Amino acid sequence: MRQSFRLTWHIGFVALFGALLVVADKPSAAIAATTTELVSTDSASNAYTIETTRPLRMSRNGRYVVFAGSGPASGGVYLRDRQAGATELQSVDSDEQSAIGSSNQPVVSDDGRYVAFQSNASNLVPGDFNGAWDVFVRDRFLGVTERVSVDSNENQAAGGTSQSPTISGDGRFVAYFSEAINLVPGDTNGKWDVFVRDRLSGTTERASVDSNENEANGPFSQGSYWPRLSADGRYVAFESWTDNLVPDDSNSKSDVFIRDLLLGTTELVSRNSSSVQGNNTSVGVAISSSGRRVAFTSSASNLVSGDSNGLDDIFLRDLDSGITTRVSVDTLGAEANGHSYDAEISGDGLSASFQSAAFNLVAGDTNGVADVFRRDTTLDTTDRLSLTATGGQATGLSRYPSMSSDGSIVAFASAAPNIVPSDTVDNDAFVRVNATSVGGIAEQPDVTALRLGESSRRTPLVYILGAAAFVLAAAVAVRWRQRRA
Repeated sequence: MRQSFRLTWHIGFVALFGALLVVADKPSAAIAATTTELVSTDSASNAYTIETTRPLRMSRNGRYVVFAGSGPASGGVYLRDRQAGATELQSVDSDEQSAIGSSNQPVVSDDGRYVAFQSNASNLVPGDFNGAWDVFVRDRFLGVTERVSVDSNENQAAGGTSQSPTISGDGRFVAYFSEAINLVPGDTNGKWDVFVRDRLSGTTERASVDSNENEANGPFSQGSYWPRLSADGRYVAFESWTDNLVPDDSNSKSDVFIRDLLLGTTELVSRNSSSVQGNNTSVGVAISSSGRRVAFTSSASNLVSGDSNGLDDIFLRDLDSGITTRVSVDTLGAEANGHSYDAEISGDGLSASFQSAAFNLVAGDTNGVADVFRRDTTLDTTDRLSLTATGGQATGLSRYPSMSSDGSIVAFASAAPNIVPSDTVDNDAFVRVNATSVGGIAEQPDVTALRLGESSRRTPLVYILGAAAFVLAAAVAVRWRQRRA
């Protein structure tokens, strides 16, 4: 018993040390050169074919990329360690047995320890007999896979699919949307809802509610979708077709919202700088690490002045200042002449990336396909990222960007065969490392509203302690399960 006790606390100490390193492990500013690299490859440089729908995500430190695809061995969810040059299958159970079924839409924690994904496999955890897609988390450090699309009593989701996870920086919180009816009491709206699982406390709550905890409702059959979490898990942004989440939602369109899980408030994000609601559909959210800035796609024409292109554009809302800006513009501010989608934002909130079919955002865009672009909101510059290592244009569609904390590293998917030499598959995941510095001063934590006992809320010290407590508790819990087994 004494030996088991020492082992448990040894694991806990290692986990605590790892939690401290998570905060210190930031992208390096000293990048030797601008380059593009293939990351959907195994450890022997054999290429994988990635899926074509939301197939990848990168950790905020830029080291790890998770992707869904098929390769030399099998299909599933993989993690690529760019530093080690190694690729690992993540869609496995706690005994390293591969999922018997499809697994995709992966996300990764800031340090690469936790990988969340959706799967219709029934063998990843014991007792999975609901016959539906579920959301799972793989702990790479402990080698444990758990299902998080469960209620607060660990009952599996019933009544529908759970999908599209997003994970907090320390891996404690996982959000997803689900049509299940039993994840929280009183779920009677018959719509897709957004839920958040706290893996430390073992609780599940619904985020797609109004500030009085009333469930989302409205005349449309659609519900709430595609959540994104802030680094500390306090804020969850999502899109919703429902019309009762805020009092002044009157446009009968999909809108973007943010839920403060600490204060229990819900706010409409897709507004202009005068707080007027968008006059058309807003979807596809992304959120900065602190939760201060939210990027999204919208076809609304009233979010900024001079929006006359009649196209989908990318917007950035600063929730502290109340300012909404359009980022799918060229360096001189001219609006795009093609649709823009797939909004993404850097961890510091100072740059955004997106896919666009426009050919006027940068000079020399003559390839006739959608590219991935980045907008620096402090330098007011726009550059194209879906390029070869030598700066050549991609000859195929590029999309789904994912950004590092400072925006200098961007992962994306592309069907272009010429981004790297000898590309032999149709769809790949790439990372663009840009030596050009991204300007401005990064977001600083808001410590003015902190209260005693708040866990992991916008402050680095509290974030460290929250992460440390979580990983220590995880280590103890695993050891306890091993002793009981």
